[in-house]
Amino acid sequence: MDDIAPALLKNIQDTFEDLVKNDEALFRIRKRLESRKATYADAHDYAGRIAKCLQQAYSSHLIGDSLPDGRMYYNIANRILPPTLTRCGGLVSDYCVQVQESINEAAHIGIKAQTAGINPDRIAGLVDRVSEDDFEKTQWVLKDPVDNFCRSTVDDHVKANADFHYKSGLNPKIIRKTDGHCCKWCSSRAGTYPYKPDMDREVFRRHENCGCTVEYDPGNGLAQRQDVWSKRWKDEDENTRPKRLGYRQPLEEFLEKNPKAKTINRQKQGRHIPGDREYVEGKSCLLLSMDECSEILYNEAGNGLLVFDRKGNWKKKERIVADKIVGVVKGEEGFSEDTQGLMIHYSKTGAHLIPRKVDSDELSYIVGGIQEQEK
Repeated sequence: MDDIAPALLKNIQDTFEDLVKNDEALFRIRKRLESRKATYADAHDYAGRIAKCLQQAYSSHLIGDSLPDGRMYYNIANRILPPTLTRCGGLVSDYCVQVQESINEAAHIGIKAQTAGINPDRIAGLVDRVSEDDFEKTQWVLKDPVDNFCRSTVDDHVKANADFHYKSGLNPKIIRKTDGHCCKWCSSRAGTYPYKPDMDREVFRRHENCGCTVEYDPGNGLAQRQDVWSKRWKDEDENTRPKRLGYRQPLEEFLEKNPKAKTINRQKQGRHIPGDREYVEGKSCLLLSMDECSEILYNEAGNGLLVFDRKGNWKKKERIVADKIVGVVKGEEGFSEDTQGLMIHYSKTGAHLIPRKVDSDELSYIVGGIQEQEK
């Protein structure tokens, strides 16, 4: 008997890629990413459309009459479903990561977006179910369960990022919404829940044909009111404080090993202070003296937002915002802009401050903190 699996797999893959490429709904949903406005609601829509493309590809090529004895034998299913579902889940995962990056950016959280990966157990479960009987009786496995698989990939990313943010000292919230046509079980689980590692995991569960969305709110970043210079969290209780300190751990360990990093590197700092002998013409400059820089470093080290790369490694940088103009950011073609933002650069030979651009949302949060203090 000829081995039909390779040809079936190629036909399904080609059809799927063509459908994805030409799907107008997917095009519109992807445009949301470009505007940095995409949310997890969009990720669920994206997952649903990706699932439909794979369902259509399956139905176009997996027909009972074309299968040996009218069955999707395990050795065929196990060579067709894993690669196609993995590709499908990978597209959804990529979208979720970009959504999370936008969420982190909007909340001014300098933490990389977490990738949940593809759950191999779910794929193995579908392989087992579709191969256990005549294909006419099991082909339903390649319909709604595929949609469930894609949406669960979104749920996994929500859970992974909420967990990472919680461990970083933030207060994430999980939001479960119904599609308006849900069952009693789903209705009872709709709502907003503070994320905790030991929370009821039922909020992440979904049954067959479930159209609920599970979304994520980072809870706090700069959006939580803070004191202006020090950025110390207001209303911080004893349970919250240790979690936030965990977020600062890379900095604390670096300062402990490199005591000199707690002081200003006068040579590097001088490059950004006009009038200093080290000043480099054309660089972004500070409107602060060397002593003022030392004072800011002494008071604010560890109270801002640490900056991490995409792999989660601390870049030895920390963002802070002042309550007044402290520098001028310079760019190409004579561009310059006054700023309240500072980036602390740490090194073994000492730290230095560099002015940085601050967007209007970040400033509005700081202004809110000032007004709160003055009441």
